[in-house]
Amino acid sequence: MNKEIIYQIMNGYVNVSTESLSQEIMVQNEFADGKECDQLYNQVYKAKLRLENKLGECDNKDIELIISYMSSIAEILSMKMYDYGKVANQINL
Repeated sequence: MNKEIIYQIMNGYVNVSTESLSQEIMVQNEFADGKECDQLYNQVYKAKLRLENKLGECDNKDIELIISYMSSIAEILSMKMYDYGKVANQINL
């Protein structure tokens, strides 16, 4: 299983039942109802709505860009952490 599939499963982009997963690792959707990421995402969404309300407009492009870019940053960091972990495992750190 490659890091992109793991990331997609963790973010709920891929239905786990449709992916063949290694028996050695159990990957969970971290955005499933009630999980910590789901709760945090709901708080981000509520903050977004409050900001849009204050600004008097829906779908403010700057707010959308901030959320999108933060998601991209998180993905980049996740992929690098996976790579670092793989290297660390190979040299038994």
